[in-house]
Parts: sequence; C-alpha cells; structure tokens
Amino acid sequence: MFKPDKILIMKKLFLFLSMGLIAGFVFFASCGGDDPVDELTPQQERAQTMRGTWTIESATVPQGVDPTILNGATMSFNASDDNNPTTFNSSGMPDFFNAQSNASWSFNGSSIDIVVLSNVSPVSEFNINNITASSMSISFSHPGLTAMAGGRIADLSGAYTANLTK
Repeated sequence: MFKPDKILIMKKLFLFLSMGLIAGFVFFASCGGDDPVDELTPQQERAQTMRGTWTIESATVPQGVDPTILNGATMSFNASDDNNPTTFNSSGMPDFFNAQSNASWSFNGSSIDIVVLSNVSPVSEFNINNITASSMSISFSHPGLTAMAGGRIADLSGAYTANLTK
C-alpha cells in the first residue's frame, strides 16, 4: 500500500510533469515558420516580366506602310525594387513612341494587358496580346499623319501588331 507521503509525491510529480508538458506545447506552438513572403500583385508580376529592353523583331502594319518601319526598334521598361512600373524609353521609332526624358509607364487600372505611357507621343497606349519571359506581342493604333525626317509627311494611321524579344 501507498503511504500518504508517496501519494503526495506522486501528485506533485504528476503536476510538474503536466506543467512541463503544457509549457513544451506552448513553446513549440509559438515557434512559427519563416515570415510570410509578400505575394506580388498581378501588376507587379507583369512589371517584373516586362522589366528590361525589348527589340521589335517583326510587325504587322497597315497597307501602304513600310513593313520594316519598326524592325530593330527598342522599348525599355523599368520597374522599382518592389516591381512597380517606373520609367519608359524607346529607340528607333520616334514616329510612334517618342519618349520625353520623364516618360513613364503604368497599367490601365487593374488590367495587366493595357499599358499606358505618360509623356510619350503620338502612341500613348498599347495592348499586350501575349507575353513570356523572353517574347511579347503588342498591338496599338497610330492616330494619323506624322512629320518624318526630311520634311516628309506620312500617314501612319491604323492598327499595328509588333513582336518583341528580350
């Protein structure tokens, strides 16, 4: 038979073991995993993909326009460290995307398929038809007549589709 002292010792031992077990559960439950990684918005993901310089490889142009008019031209999209659109620059296509020194780009609202260009003329918006890490297809409309080099006037109005690579 147990003596009263042994029963008291057993109760205290059970109490300490129970408290130790509970403390262990609390300790391990409070140890979380790594801090959660902020997920990118669809716009940030698209800006991350677009970041860099893209070269126009080919284009579909309106009838009467030189089919090679955009070949070799470049578009550069910059983004901030948190993958938000910032500055825009272009080369080789002043009659389409004439970017001022403070040109920038953004998305049209929550859309990731419509890019709006600020301080760029005469084309200040285009649609993204398809995009991967290394290729992009865009479409846009030219508003009309433009003065070209040598004092010539050209009618560039109409719908364009350009295929770019990074």
